[in-house]
Amino acid sequence: MSEKSWLPGTLKRLYRQHTAVLSFVLIGVVVVTVGAFVIRDLRRASQETWEMHLELLGGLDRIAELEYQTQEARRSMLYSLTTHDANLQVQYADESQSADKRVAELLEEHLRLAKSSDAVEMGRVFERDWEAYLKIRDSVVGSILEGNVQEAVQRDLGEGVPAFNRIRDDLQQIHELYKRQSEGRMALVRAAFNQSLVKLGVVLALTILFAALAARQVQRGQMLGSVQRSETRLREVIESINEGMFVLDRNGRLEMWNGAAERSSGQPRNGVVGLPLSEALPQLAQTEVPGAIEESVREGRALVLDEVSFSGEQAQRSLEFRIFPMDGGATVFFNDVTERKKAKEALLYEKHLLRTLMDNVPDPIHFKDSAGRFTRVNSAQARFLGADQPIKAIGKTNFDFFSSEDAQQAVAEEEQIMGSGQALEGKEEKLTWPDGRETWVSAAKMPLRDLQGKIIGTFGILHDITKSKQAEEELRTALQMKSDFVSFATHQLRTPLAGIKWLLELAQQEEGIPEEPTSLIQDARESAQRLIDMVNNLLDVSRLESGKLKIVPRETNLAKLTQTVLKDVSLLIQKSGHRVSVDVSEAMPPVMADTELLSQVVMNLVSNAVKYTPPGGKIAIRMSQKDGWVEWSVEDSGIGIPKASQARLFEKFFRAENVHKVETEGTGLGLCLVRLILERSGGRIWCESKENEGSTFCFTLPSGAVTVTARDAGPALTGGQPHKLELA
Repeated sequence: MSEKSWLPGTLKRLYRQHTAVLSFVLIGVVVVTVGAFVIRDLRRASQETWEMHLELLGGLDRIAELEYQTQEARRSMLYSLTTHDANLQVQYADESQSADKRVAELLEEHLRLAKSSDAVEMGRVFERDWEAYLKIRDSVVGSILEGNVQEAVQRDLGEGVPAFNRIRDDLQQIHELYKRQSEGRMALVRAAFNQSLVKLGVVLALTILFAALAARQVQRGQMLGSVQRSETRLREVIESINEGMFVLDRNGRLEMWNGAAERSSGQPRNGVVGLPLSEALPQLAQTEVPGAIEESVREGRALVLDEVSFSGEQAQRSLEFRIFPMDGGATVFFNDVTERKKAKEALLYEKHLLRTLMDNVPDPIHFKDSAGRFTRVNSAQARFLGADQPIKAIGKTNFDFFSSEDAQQAVAEEEQIMGSGQALEGKEEKLTWPDGRETWVSAAKMPLRDLQGKIIGTFGILHDITKSKQAEEELRTALQMKSDFVSFATHQLRTPLAGIKWLLELAQQEEGIPEEPTSLIQDARESAQRLIDMVNNLLDVSRLESGKLKIVPRETNLAKLTQTVLKDVSLLIQKSGHRVSVDVSEAMPPVMADTELLSQVVMNLVSNAVKYTPPGGKIAIRMSQKDGWVEWSVEDSGIGIPKASQARLFEKFFRAENVHKVETEGTGLGLCLVRLILERSGGRIWCESKENEGSTFCFTLPSGAVTVTARDAGPALTGGQPHKLELA
């Protein structure tokens, strides 16, 4: 038998033997083949469904963010209407512009991804309405920044609110368009899918019914899986947000309750889902939230409740609600703004305190920008400037109120303050008004910084010292008149006193006068001398105070001058039994002073130390130099000076309370004269003392160019030792 005659028979035999198997194999091949085509169609439908889902989800996300950003822009503008703080107004304007930028980006993305002319057209309509709203909003913000808040409010109510309502309507229409497009595309996908089923029924008939059913089951599984994944992703997004969120169905029952809502309310998800809102959150029943939800669903528009207050379990709470209608129900986002409300109330209280302070402080207070324009003034400042209301000074500068010279000086000071960042305090200024009036003020001006620490202007407070300046001038005039009178009187007294002293000296020199008259004449001579000394001191004080006494500074050896004074009072020292020591540092420079007047200073201080130290006391004189200054001091172990008397020690005619116990004579002019001489010579004097323990008087004078060694003081000063002298 040939191979060709064998093959057909073999096939026939195999076919007969395995008819069922081959039939099932054939059916299986057909089912698999047709199933492959069906799977391809199903995959295409699934892909289109997935793309449609992503497109819808992306579109809805963009619309939701557009709604949020437009609300943010609107909210920032409303905040700026409610504050009078210029810095906060600028901050809110910046926040509104930031939201504007994000809206423009989202709109551009919408127009780029839109696949229908209707979507593009609605996007253009929204773009035009948004630009119209921005123009109104910018005008309102401009009015706010210029201080015209009332005008801004009227403009916003008249034009801003209707324009913003049109924007919300545009977004709602775009939202509805997305829904219609999604439903249309879903219908197309379903039609294509039905056509595939019809083809399967015609080609395979009843033999591939099982395959068709299996394919449909596969399709359903894939679609269910896709929907489940989308739902999972949506739930993850919902659970990740920090705001509380819940969804109400058409019957007002809770369908969704995210984790933030659980944390904020303390109500677990499984305990509230399926319940009416009034049962899930009974504390909201007495608030405006239920009514707002009904209004939002009924009118189909989003609503925002900024601050809803109610009593929580522990304290009063405030929540912000944003309500969005959806398929007969509503999606509600809420956020706890209790702390924000407290901060806002604290800010309002601080503003109230500042306003109270500004309105009631009697001294003028002002704030200026970097250009020197008044940005805020209190009532006292307005009155000071001649304005009947503070608002009338806003935007003006010192050039609008004062002379050009004074205004220019103020500008220079403000530029210095802003450039250095240092305050200018306690400066006395004379201001000249346009009508010629002059006003004296004590000014404190400081740099004004923004929240980031950047200097943006100045602020200051003024204190009117015109009356005190006038009083000072009157006092100065009175003192000058007194000084002139004293000078005149002492000049007139010197000649007769000198004549009296001369006649008394002649009378004392006469022979044959009894002892008792001689003693009286001596007392009269001493009294006349005291009068002459007092007159001379009065004259010197008067001349020093008026500047008429000419001081001729020259290099003076202070050590030798001290030696001379000690020789002049040596008899008084020996009579009192005092021990006097003198310490002079090495290389003592000369001092720049009037030698005669300085001798009077040293004589006065040494004489006081001798007079007010009990017999046998110690007196120490020290001289040293440092940093171009020479210091001279005399320390005694005398009666000391009461603490209450030390502050007035160098005033005219003042004598300490305890000196009368030691010496009743004295004019109280000596230390005043010492102070005036030293001050006119560029030096100063001070005293350190404890009552009943002793006193130390010190003065300093500028040193000269030539140094003087301790040996230059002379042998009588050093007493054979380099730096020390002991006198007893």
